Amino acid sequence: MKLDDKFSVVKEDQYNWVLRCREVKDPNNISKKTGKPVVTKNDWYFPTLKLLLKKYLDTYLGESKDAKEIYKRIEEVEANIDKLVQAGSS
Repeated sequence: MKLDDKFSVVKEDQYNWVLRCREVKDPNNISKKTGKPVVTKNDWYFPTLKLLLKKYLDTYLGESKDAKEIYKRIEEVEANIDKLVQAGSS
């Protein structure tokens, strides 16, 4: 389940939820092996989806510079959740 351009949720097994982050931090850092930009990969493991979503929200809001931007980011997250709910019910 994709949350945004960088984050996705993976149901690893019956005990773990995984928040997966994939991003290109420096587009000029090209892999000699693939010829593509190097992708930074991070996985965080959680026992519940609720804890995973809290981490996602903390990480996503942590990039905000002021209260207006926090509010805007919360609206973006809510819009993404609405899209996921609609996609799941179709």
